[in-house]
Amino acid sequence: MQSDFPVPRSFADAIAQHLWIIALLELHLQLLEHIAGHLTAALAAGNKVAWCGNGGSAADSHHLAAELVGRFRRERRGLSSMTLTTDTSILSCVMLSSVRFAALAS
Repeated sequence: MQSDFPVPRSFADAIAQHLWIIALLELHLQLLEHIAGHLTAALAAGNKVAWCGNGGSAADSHHLAAELVGRFRRERRGLSSMTLTTDTSILSCVMLSSVRFAALAS
């Protein structure tokens, strides 16, 4: 997979690239606020946030779950969150259920 971004030639280039990407988030601010609202409502209703990913995104999902369970930015109670990528019981159960469902559907 080829990246849309050139490999930074210096530390300053890497910082500039990160700042540019962060600035792009403003283009998606409305969507991000919408998603945050849904996450907040789910947690307020006593639900759990489940994260997943593949490869580096799996590592990101661990970080996001940790930010909710831990105390991100301020002292508060931990929020219910987990990653599906670390629970092999869930992974195999969902996968096997999906395979069985697909076999029954065909």
